Amino acid sequence: MEKKFLGYMEYNFSGLNVIENFNKMDASEIFLSYFELRKAYKLVTTADYKNLSDYLVGDIYFLMNNDPRYRGKKVFFTGNVVKVKKNDLLFFLKKHIELRDLIVPLFIIPFNNIGLKPEYMITTQEDPVFEILSPID
Repeated sequence: MEKKFLGYMEYNFSGLNVIENFNKMDASEIFLSYFELRKAYKLVTTADYKNLSDYLVGDIYFLMNNDPRYRGKKVFFTGNVVKVKKNDLLFFLKKHIELRDLIVPLFIIPFNNIGLKPEYMITTQEDPVFEILSPID
């Protein structure tokens, strides 16, 4: 089957050592659940790469494109979701920051159990500044 060009970059996390790579349907479900949950979080601080490790207190993370798409009021997701170990995530980020290639917004969620509210969420935009979010009290 021929892949359709959708007019935007797909960041597929190639070169990242992943624990689990999710199919498009599961990736969409995971992303949309955390995207909705994000409304209950607020920005508490920002970090750059050199102190990001201080905020990553877990061992395993969901890493996904932070790139929701909209069709009217309906939100959908066309990106990728992977599960990774902290050290592999940091190595991957460092490599892309050094290449000045961290241009796709990311959503980093500590893995506990799907459905549980994480202690924090981390997002990026098109630069290597990591936004640390915590639940609104």
